[in-house]
Amino acid sequence: MRVEIMRQFWNTAEKSVASAAYIKRTHYDAERERNVRLAQVRYMDGQWMRMAFAYVPDQIEFDDIEKGAIVDFISEPVPLVNFATYQVTRILKLVCRAKDLTCIHREISEGRFSKVVDADPGDVSIKYGVAYNRRNTPEDNAKYKTRR
Repeated sequence: MRVEIMRQFWNTAEKSVASAAYIKRTHYDAERERNVRLAQVRYMDGQWMRMAFAYVPDQIEFDDIEKGAIVDFISEPVPLVNFATYQVTRILKLVCRAKDLTCIHREISEGRFSKVVDADPGDVSIKYGVAYNRRNTPEDNAKYKTRR
């Protein structure tokens, strides 16, 4: 789905709290998820505006996805979420930088914004050439200064 970035950076340096059931069902490991690179996206789900945190691929810098940028992202159905295999909500590619108003206008006017643009992404690591191994650094945390 083609969506808008609402927050380019989310500080995940602190330990998160998840229920035992969630941990078991999603293979969540708080230590593995520490400092994972996340951004917040906004999208329409039918009539409802939704917000989600999405993994940022290693290939995209936070400076490239300022608030207002347009990206393609994938959201896994809840029963399929698996943190161990990165089968989670994640960004696939940058479409328009926030300051590229021509690109943003084109996406909106051509009806691609907040729409499914790839109904069968398959193995995204191959098709989109993305990996999600990079972690936030102390410098990232200091530079973007966002609350957890």
